[in-house]
Amino acid sequence: MICTKHDLEMSYFQMMRGKILLKLYTYNVRLPVSQRIANWYHDIFSKFYDHFAPFEVPKYYEIIDMLVDEYITKDSKVLDICCGTGNITFAAARKAKEVIGLDASNGMLSKARNKAQRKALTNVRFIYGDVRERFNFTGGSFDIVTAGFSVPTNVPLFQGKNKNIVAEVYRILKSNGSLILLEGLHEITDIYLSKEQYDDLLTETGFDDIEMKTINDLYGIVCAKKS
Repeated sequence: MICTKHDLEMSYFQMMRGKILLKLYTYNVRLPVSQRIANWYHDIFSKFYDHFAPFEVPKYYEIIDMLVDEYITKDSKVLDICCGTGNITFAAARKAKEVIGLDASNGMLSKARNKAQRKALTNVRFIYGDVRERFNFTGGSFDIVTAGFSVPTNVPLFQGKNKNIVAEVYRILKSNGSLILLEGLHEITDIYLSKEQYDDLLTETGFDDIEMKTINDLYGIVCAKKS
């Protein structure tokens, strides 16, 4: 599919933001927990995220709807990791029986909970959790795990933890459960993995039936199954 001028401009913007994020996360690795720049950044960014995301990510909500329509099954139990303000979480709730959003930014979680309250949703809840640590769920708890523009990733804060994160996702998925990733393209900003890196990481962790789909030459949806 041919990119429009708007798409190309946003691609450049994503690339520049990716470089800034790489520096932020690099510094973050060197700081004590009480001074985490990444958490500070996301807490502040949460105030503007819902207005900013559609500008940064062309057709942001349309892409999320595409993911939900194609990959979220009816009456499923879903975990949305690094959920931010809950945009994938809320979209998934239209089809899923229960959706849990997990994030390490209290700012993002606060915004997500306020949105859930306004929407009066009863099948959504948000909890604090750091994906670099063991998930507080028993094995085989979820039908689907989603992640949008987050992990696995090449930023230093997570890079060394990618395999652990994916292994934890594998553990908490039910048999025949799915991991669904909505990501930017490595060719635009190298904070995201390449197709080869996704394939190697997911295969090594035990996933199979791995599908990688490119959307608008800007984004990718990665789907992998737990056999």
